[in-house]
Amino acid sequence: MSRIREKHTDTTLMKALGWVGGIAGLGLAIAGALLSALAILMVLIFWLALYVLSGDPFWFWNGLP
Repeated sequence: MSRIREKHTDTTLMKALGWVGGIAGLGLAIAGALLSALAILMVLIFWLALYVLSGDPFWFWNGLP
């Protein structure tokens, strides 16, 4: 009887750890995607700022005045 109870507890623990790990993994994936989007947005804002300041959309190719 005690063996069955131990096994059941172990299964419940593993299930709980699986849920915790899954939620943590999902949170890390979302955080990574947000950081990636933020980095792309920062590059676009940097390009736009230099485009507005120099008036040349190809400033990275032609060089800044």
